[in-house]
Amino acid sequence: MRTKRLLYILILIIALLVIINIYQYNRNSDFERTIGYEYQRTVRDTIFVLEEGDVNLWLKILQEKDGQFTL
Repeated sequence: MRTKRLLYILILIIALLVIINIYQYNRNSDFERTIGYEYQRTVRDTIFVLEEGDVNLWLKILQEKDGQFTL
């Protein structure tokens, strides 16, 4: 009887750990999507502001290997 109870407890613990793992994975995915959206929105806003100037200069900077530009 004692081993049967221990088996049920272990199965319950494993099931709870799997549920917690899935929940954390979903939260992490949502967090990563949010970061990607914020980055994309920042780039679009920057391009919108720079449309009045010379966009080719900024395209050259973004295409450089390390992306650094000094005046």
